[in-house]
Amino acid sequence: MKLCEKLKNERLSRKVTQTALASKLGISRSTLSAWESGKRTPSVEFLRKYAEIFSLDSNFFSEEKQNSYPLIKTTLDLTILNYKGIKKMQEFYETLINNEEYLKKS
Repeated sequence: MKLCEKLKNERLSRKVTQTALASKLGISRSTLSAWESGKRTPSVEFLRKYAEIFSLDSNFFSEEKQNSYPLIKTTLDLTILNYKGIKKMQEFYETLINNEEYLKKS
């Protein structure tokens, strides 16, 4: 998948407008549009910002990762939770993995 397609698909999958994303990136909407149409290519600095905004793995834009899902950078410090909080996290996790909507399609 081309870089311009990855940029556009990621934004659309998260239901973010070009205007909103451009504002977060500190660029104009027309610049973002040019990136998504393949007319221009963002700098590495803006790709890093883009990945940070959407919590994407740093390899998301590399060609080797073209058919994989982005890894979401998450740090969970469960040590700050009491027993009740840990049970809630476990219930939430089990709800996610038992719902096909949230599972990868093989």
